[in-house]
Amino acid sequence: MSVVVVGGGFWGTAIAHRLRDLTVTWLIDDNSFEGASRAAAGLVMRGWYADKTRTALRLPPWWTDDDFSAGWALLEQVGLKRVGEYFASSQHPQWRHRNDLWMLDSPRAVLDLVNPIRAHVHRIFDGGDHLTLITSEGEITTAAVVVAAGAHTDDLLAASRLPLTGVQRLPGRAYLLPMEPPHGVPHTWLGAPYRHLTWRPYGTGGRLGDTVELSPKAKLGWDRYVTAARHKMEAPTPTGEVYGVRPVLPTIVADRIAPRVWVATGGHRVGLALAGGVARHIVEEMKKELRV
Repeated sequence: MSVVVVGGGFWGTAIAHRLRDLTVTWLIDDNSFEGASRAAAGLVMRGWYADKTRTALRLPPWWTDDDFSAGWALLEQVGLKRVGEYFASSQHPQWRHRNDLWMLDSPRAVLDLVNPIRAHVHRIFDGGDHLTLITSEGEITTAAVVVAAGAHTDDLLAASRLPLTGVQRLPGRAYLLPMEPPHGVPHTWLGAPYRHLTWRPYGTGGRLGDTVELSPKAKLGWDRYVTAARHKMEAPTPTGEVYGVRPVLPTIVADRIAPRVWVATGGHRVGLALAGGVARHIVEEMKKELRV
């Protein structure tokens, strides 16, 4: 028996990685430049997941502490480290250190857990006792499918005449800098409500971005805000950009939507640390139905 996971972001990779010891598992990913996980900051704060006004409201009823523990264990496996951060805001402009910030050297540490097949999945057909995927590289027959295609999830579900999740697309942008922040410790500037910008070590330099979204009509205001943040941080001029489209839902979806078809999407800003818990839940539910 085989299972196909569509989408090589944090959630799809975590699911495929967890399935590997149970059954033959294929991960298919089209390497879209819009992939949010590839452009992610790789930063996690434990406090986000206890905040009843933010993350906790996005968690489904089945979510437990065991799911969070599974997510944290996955990140520790790939090198998550506690670095803290220097934080300042327009209300408190002096830099102060906070301990609750954890960082991956690169999001690739998660994405490289499974080597994907590079292809685009056009449709999923129910063949009765099996499923058939129509891809850019040909047909694939499998026993079950997990759709974890981020903001593009509903595109595939609609083409396959499967129930939709209602996932929304939220574009985001970050800037690459030629140097890392002082002492290699992330610096975050909150210049306005919901406008965090974090300068963190990234590759051979730094990355300035995090939770500010960019729409085409807002680009002028965004650029001015980035300039002001750079001035506050004494950060150098950007040398490049990274871009990604986040999947946004009021409550994350990690459920069976049809016989032998599961969906996992909607992580929004905190998807990295939820990946292991989502994978745990999906795999446990699959084991019940498929008896693997």
